[in-house]
Amino acid sequence: PAPMRYGGTMHLLPIVDGTRTFIEWSVTFDSSPDDVEPWRGLLLTMIPACTDSLRNALAKRAERETHSDEQDHVSRH
Repeated sequence: PAPMRYGGTMHLLPIVDGTRTFIEWSVTFDSSPDDVEPWRGLLLTMIPACTDSLRNALAKRAERETHSDEQDHVSRH
């Protein structure tokens, strides 16, 4: 599709029951009428991929922090 103007907002909200997060992602874009559907389809595939990437990055960060905390505990004893 031809270039377009894009604006996106992501809100991360904690879910009280457990250790999960609700992700609300809104997107607006301005393109030629002929390119609306191709862009819509592309964005619908990109958003889950970006969400998965965020999930993986946060899981790795939590793993590093847990590992670091365990090392601190061991070094103090």
